[in-house]
Amino acid sequence: MQDSSSSSDDVPSTSPPNNHVSIIKELLAGLTVSFVAISLGAAFGVMSERGALAGILSAGVIALITAALGGTRIQCSGPTAPMTALTIVLIAAINSGLLKDHPDASPVQFVNMVLVLLHVWFTVSVSTSSV
Repeated sequence: MQDSSSSSDDVPSTSPPNNHVSIIKELLAGLTVSFVAISLGAAFGVMSERGALAGILSAGVIALITAALGGTRIQCSGPTAPMTALTIVLIAAINSGLLKDHPDASPVQFVNMVLVLLHVWFTVSVSTSSV
């Protein structure tokens, strides 16, 4: 009978990929993420009235700094970082009593609605500013 605490199958490997299939999968994942980062960076650049190129370059610089310093799976970097900061402020406002005048309101539904409305606002603003 094998001791389960000594089994190395339960621990995920942190070693870099060592075969061509793994490297190709990592490259495809990186390209997919970069396409999303480029479009989000362009949208945030247009929204800040600095231009799409400024947003794309900012997203690239943030990604390079994060890569140089080393990242983790749960680290939020790139153009999604401002949305994370906004979400933190929104949740802090709710916890400090933003919804106290509305006892029937669900905090989770309120956060979801705000994020959906922000997404719609970003989409409409970017599409109308490019016309």
